[in-house]
Amino acid sequence: MWNPQQRKEGIKRLVPLIPPKLLSYMIKFYEQVHSYDVRYTAHLYTTVQKYTLLRVASKAVKILSDGPALPLFLAFYYFGGNPAPFFFAAYSLFWVFYHELGIKKIFQRHRPQTAGEQPGFSFPSSHAFTSGFAITSAFFFVFPWETVLVTFGILNAINRPAVGVHYIADVIAGLLLGAIASLGWVFTLGIAAVPLP
Repeated sequence: MWNPQQRKEGIKRLVPLIPPKLLSYMIKFYEQVHSYDVRYTAHLYTTVQKYTLLRVASKAVKILSDGPALPLFLAFYYFGGNPAPFFFAAYSLFWVFYHELGIKKIFQRHRPQTAGEQPGFSFPSSHAFTSGFAITSAFFFVFPWETVLVTFGILNAINRPAVGVHYIADVIAGLLLGAIASLGWVFTLGIAAVPLP
């Protein structure tokens, strides 16, 4: 999802490369998806805020995901006896930081108004990226409390628009990118010519 504020500039760059009719369809499709994204994100947020139990649970998940979730995930990988735990930590952190400092800067989509003073750009969600990475890794590696890890990963992703700091499209994109990054680690282990510590 491009940042709507920069849509006109993006269209000007694309015009010489895409036939006008196709460009027109692309613009209409983008605007339709964007309107659904904004509408359903707002609906999810207002529903969660309406009920005290959902609101408190949502804040608890946000606190856990903002702090101990990633270090615990890396520790679980280590204690599960999986290969190359220190390289895995470096690989994971590289992708998290590249996602936060690189990919988000390409799209520069602003957060929803409900995000308040939350810093940074919105698309794609870094928390959802980490969730996608953790959930996909759980299919290939051994983790203590694997069911809890996968459940928390799903809750963490759903929770981002629920607390009003991301759009739904941000979360979907983050989950997909996290899954791809995790599969990259599986591929790296498969082609490694030397044993990693």
